[in-house]
Amino acid sequence: LSCCSVEPRDKYHLSEIRADNLKRELDVKAKEMDLMSSERDLFRKETEELKSSLHDATCRASVAEIEVVNEKDRREMLSGRVSVLQTENEDLKNKLQQFSDSIIAKEEYTLTL
Repeated sequence: LSCCSVEPRDKYHLSEIRADNLKRELDVKAKEMDLMSSERDLFRKETEELKSSLHDATCRASVAEIEVVNEKDRREMLSGRVSVLQTENEDLKNKLQQFSDSIIAKEEYTLTL
């Protein structure tokens, strides 16, 4: 049985080894926690950047919608102006034709005298 018995000095040495092992495990856990904290901070930063990008994209989309509406309104206005100019052009053609007819009539009248 003496071969299986442990000397008090050996028990102390084993306790020291166990304490060192526990300390190392604690150090590893602390480093793992630091890493997880860093990952969490990085995730938060990426989330904030994504939120900012989404906000920017939403703003750009709103501006684009407004520009589309403005362009549509501008085209409608130009279409209206074209219609007015076409009407004015027809009126001027009619007046020119009347004026031309009037001159021809006066010349014919003058020639008959």
